[in-house]
Amino acid sequence: MLAGLLDLLYPPRCLVCRAAGEAPLCARCRLGFAPVSAPFCLRCACPLAGPDAAGLCRACTARTPPFAAARALALFEGPVRIAVHRLKYEGRRELGPIQGRMLAAFVRAAPVLGHVDLVVPVPLHAARERERGFNPALLLAAPVAEALGLPLLPAGLERTVPTAPQSALGLRQRWANVAGAFSVPARGAGTLRGKAVLLVDDVMTS
Repeated sequence: MLAGLLDLLYPPRCLVCRAAGEAPLCARCRLGFAPVSAPFCLRCACPLAGPDAAGLCRACTARTPPFAAARALALFEGPVRIAVHRLKYEGRRELGPIQGRMLAAFVRAAPVLGHVDLVVPVPLHAARERERGFNPALLLAAPVAEALGLPLLPAGLERTVPTAPQSALGLRQRWANVAGAFSVPARGAGTLRGKAVLLVDDVMTS
């Protein structure tokens, strides 16, 4: 009864477009998540200007990434950009699970990712996580692991260096910023060794 009364006084609103009636993310905004359309790089999923004989972008051709394949739920624009920013920088945690469920459905329909043994979120440095109060990547990864019936390793990786925010840096600076910043904890090395890991993060850049 109290919840119903509060809804009358303060109608639920979408946290992206602020429209009343659907929270935390309305159907219109969910439909506004623009997929990464072909042609895109078969390795990193970066959109390509035109078809490429090898199916790879220039960056992946010049430097093979340390992963088998990457895919993104949507382009980082429009409702996606707003939703991610409100999750990360405004602390709207309720946007994490719903985007995680959307990501889970996307992963299930992306056979290129192949067989996966376990799910690991990209970690924040301990100081940053204490400051923010949560890890956005973990909120996204949990529904993915649940939907796929896979183990979730929240501490499968650790960030050992308090890096600067990537958003303010150029391409080369970003690579240098995160070089050596991550490690596998000794207690988790055996769990990860020889496994196919699905690594989940909120944004993929560079």
